[in-house]
Amino acid sequence: AGEFVWALSLGGGDNDYGYGICFDSTDNVYVTGLYRQMVDFDPGPGVLNLTSVGIHAAFVMKMNPSGGLIWARSTEGSGYSLGADINTDSAGDVYVAGRFVGTTDFDPGPGVQNQTSHGNSDIFAWKLSTDGDHRWSAGAGGTASDWAEGLAVDDAGNLVCTGVFDGTVDFDP
Repeated sequence: AGEFVWALSLGGGDNDYGYGICFDSTDNVYVTGLYRQMVDFDPGPGVLNLTSVGIHAAFVMKMNPSGGLIWARSTEGSGYSLGADINTDSAGDVYVAGRFVGTTDFDPGPGVQNQTSHGNSDIFAWKLSTDGDHRWSAGAGGTASDWAEGLAVDDAGNLVCTGVFDGTVDFDP
């Protein structure tokens, strides 16, 4: 009806940005972007501090329809990563596309799923379960700057990305 429902603000002591937002079939809210240093991702009275290891880290957070935090996850790496767009599929799995520099671990759990960029920046696609567990990640890029800016997921769970690349890129991860 166009009435105000809720708003929140998150961030730490440095540059933190939200770039993509989407909803799932039960109106949970997902946000992706980047942060630097330490950020409390719980907008309520609780605390969920995540700390970037490199320059910037990509994050994904899931909130309930009232804005309460369900979970937050981030990448870890020596360079930087940025979540540019986010979407969900019919099973509730979460897809993120963006760019990264250096070696980045996309598994937010105890496992390691490293991707290493080939140039100034590379494209990544990242899939998490509805509970925030790592499903898979993939990188693609050439020797110049490449990045994803948008994504869509069809009913079969196929991911389509759009973005920018410079020079020659191998898109088969």
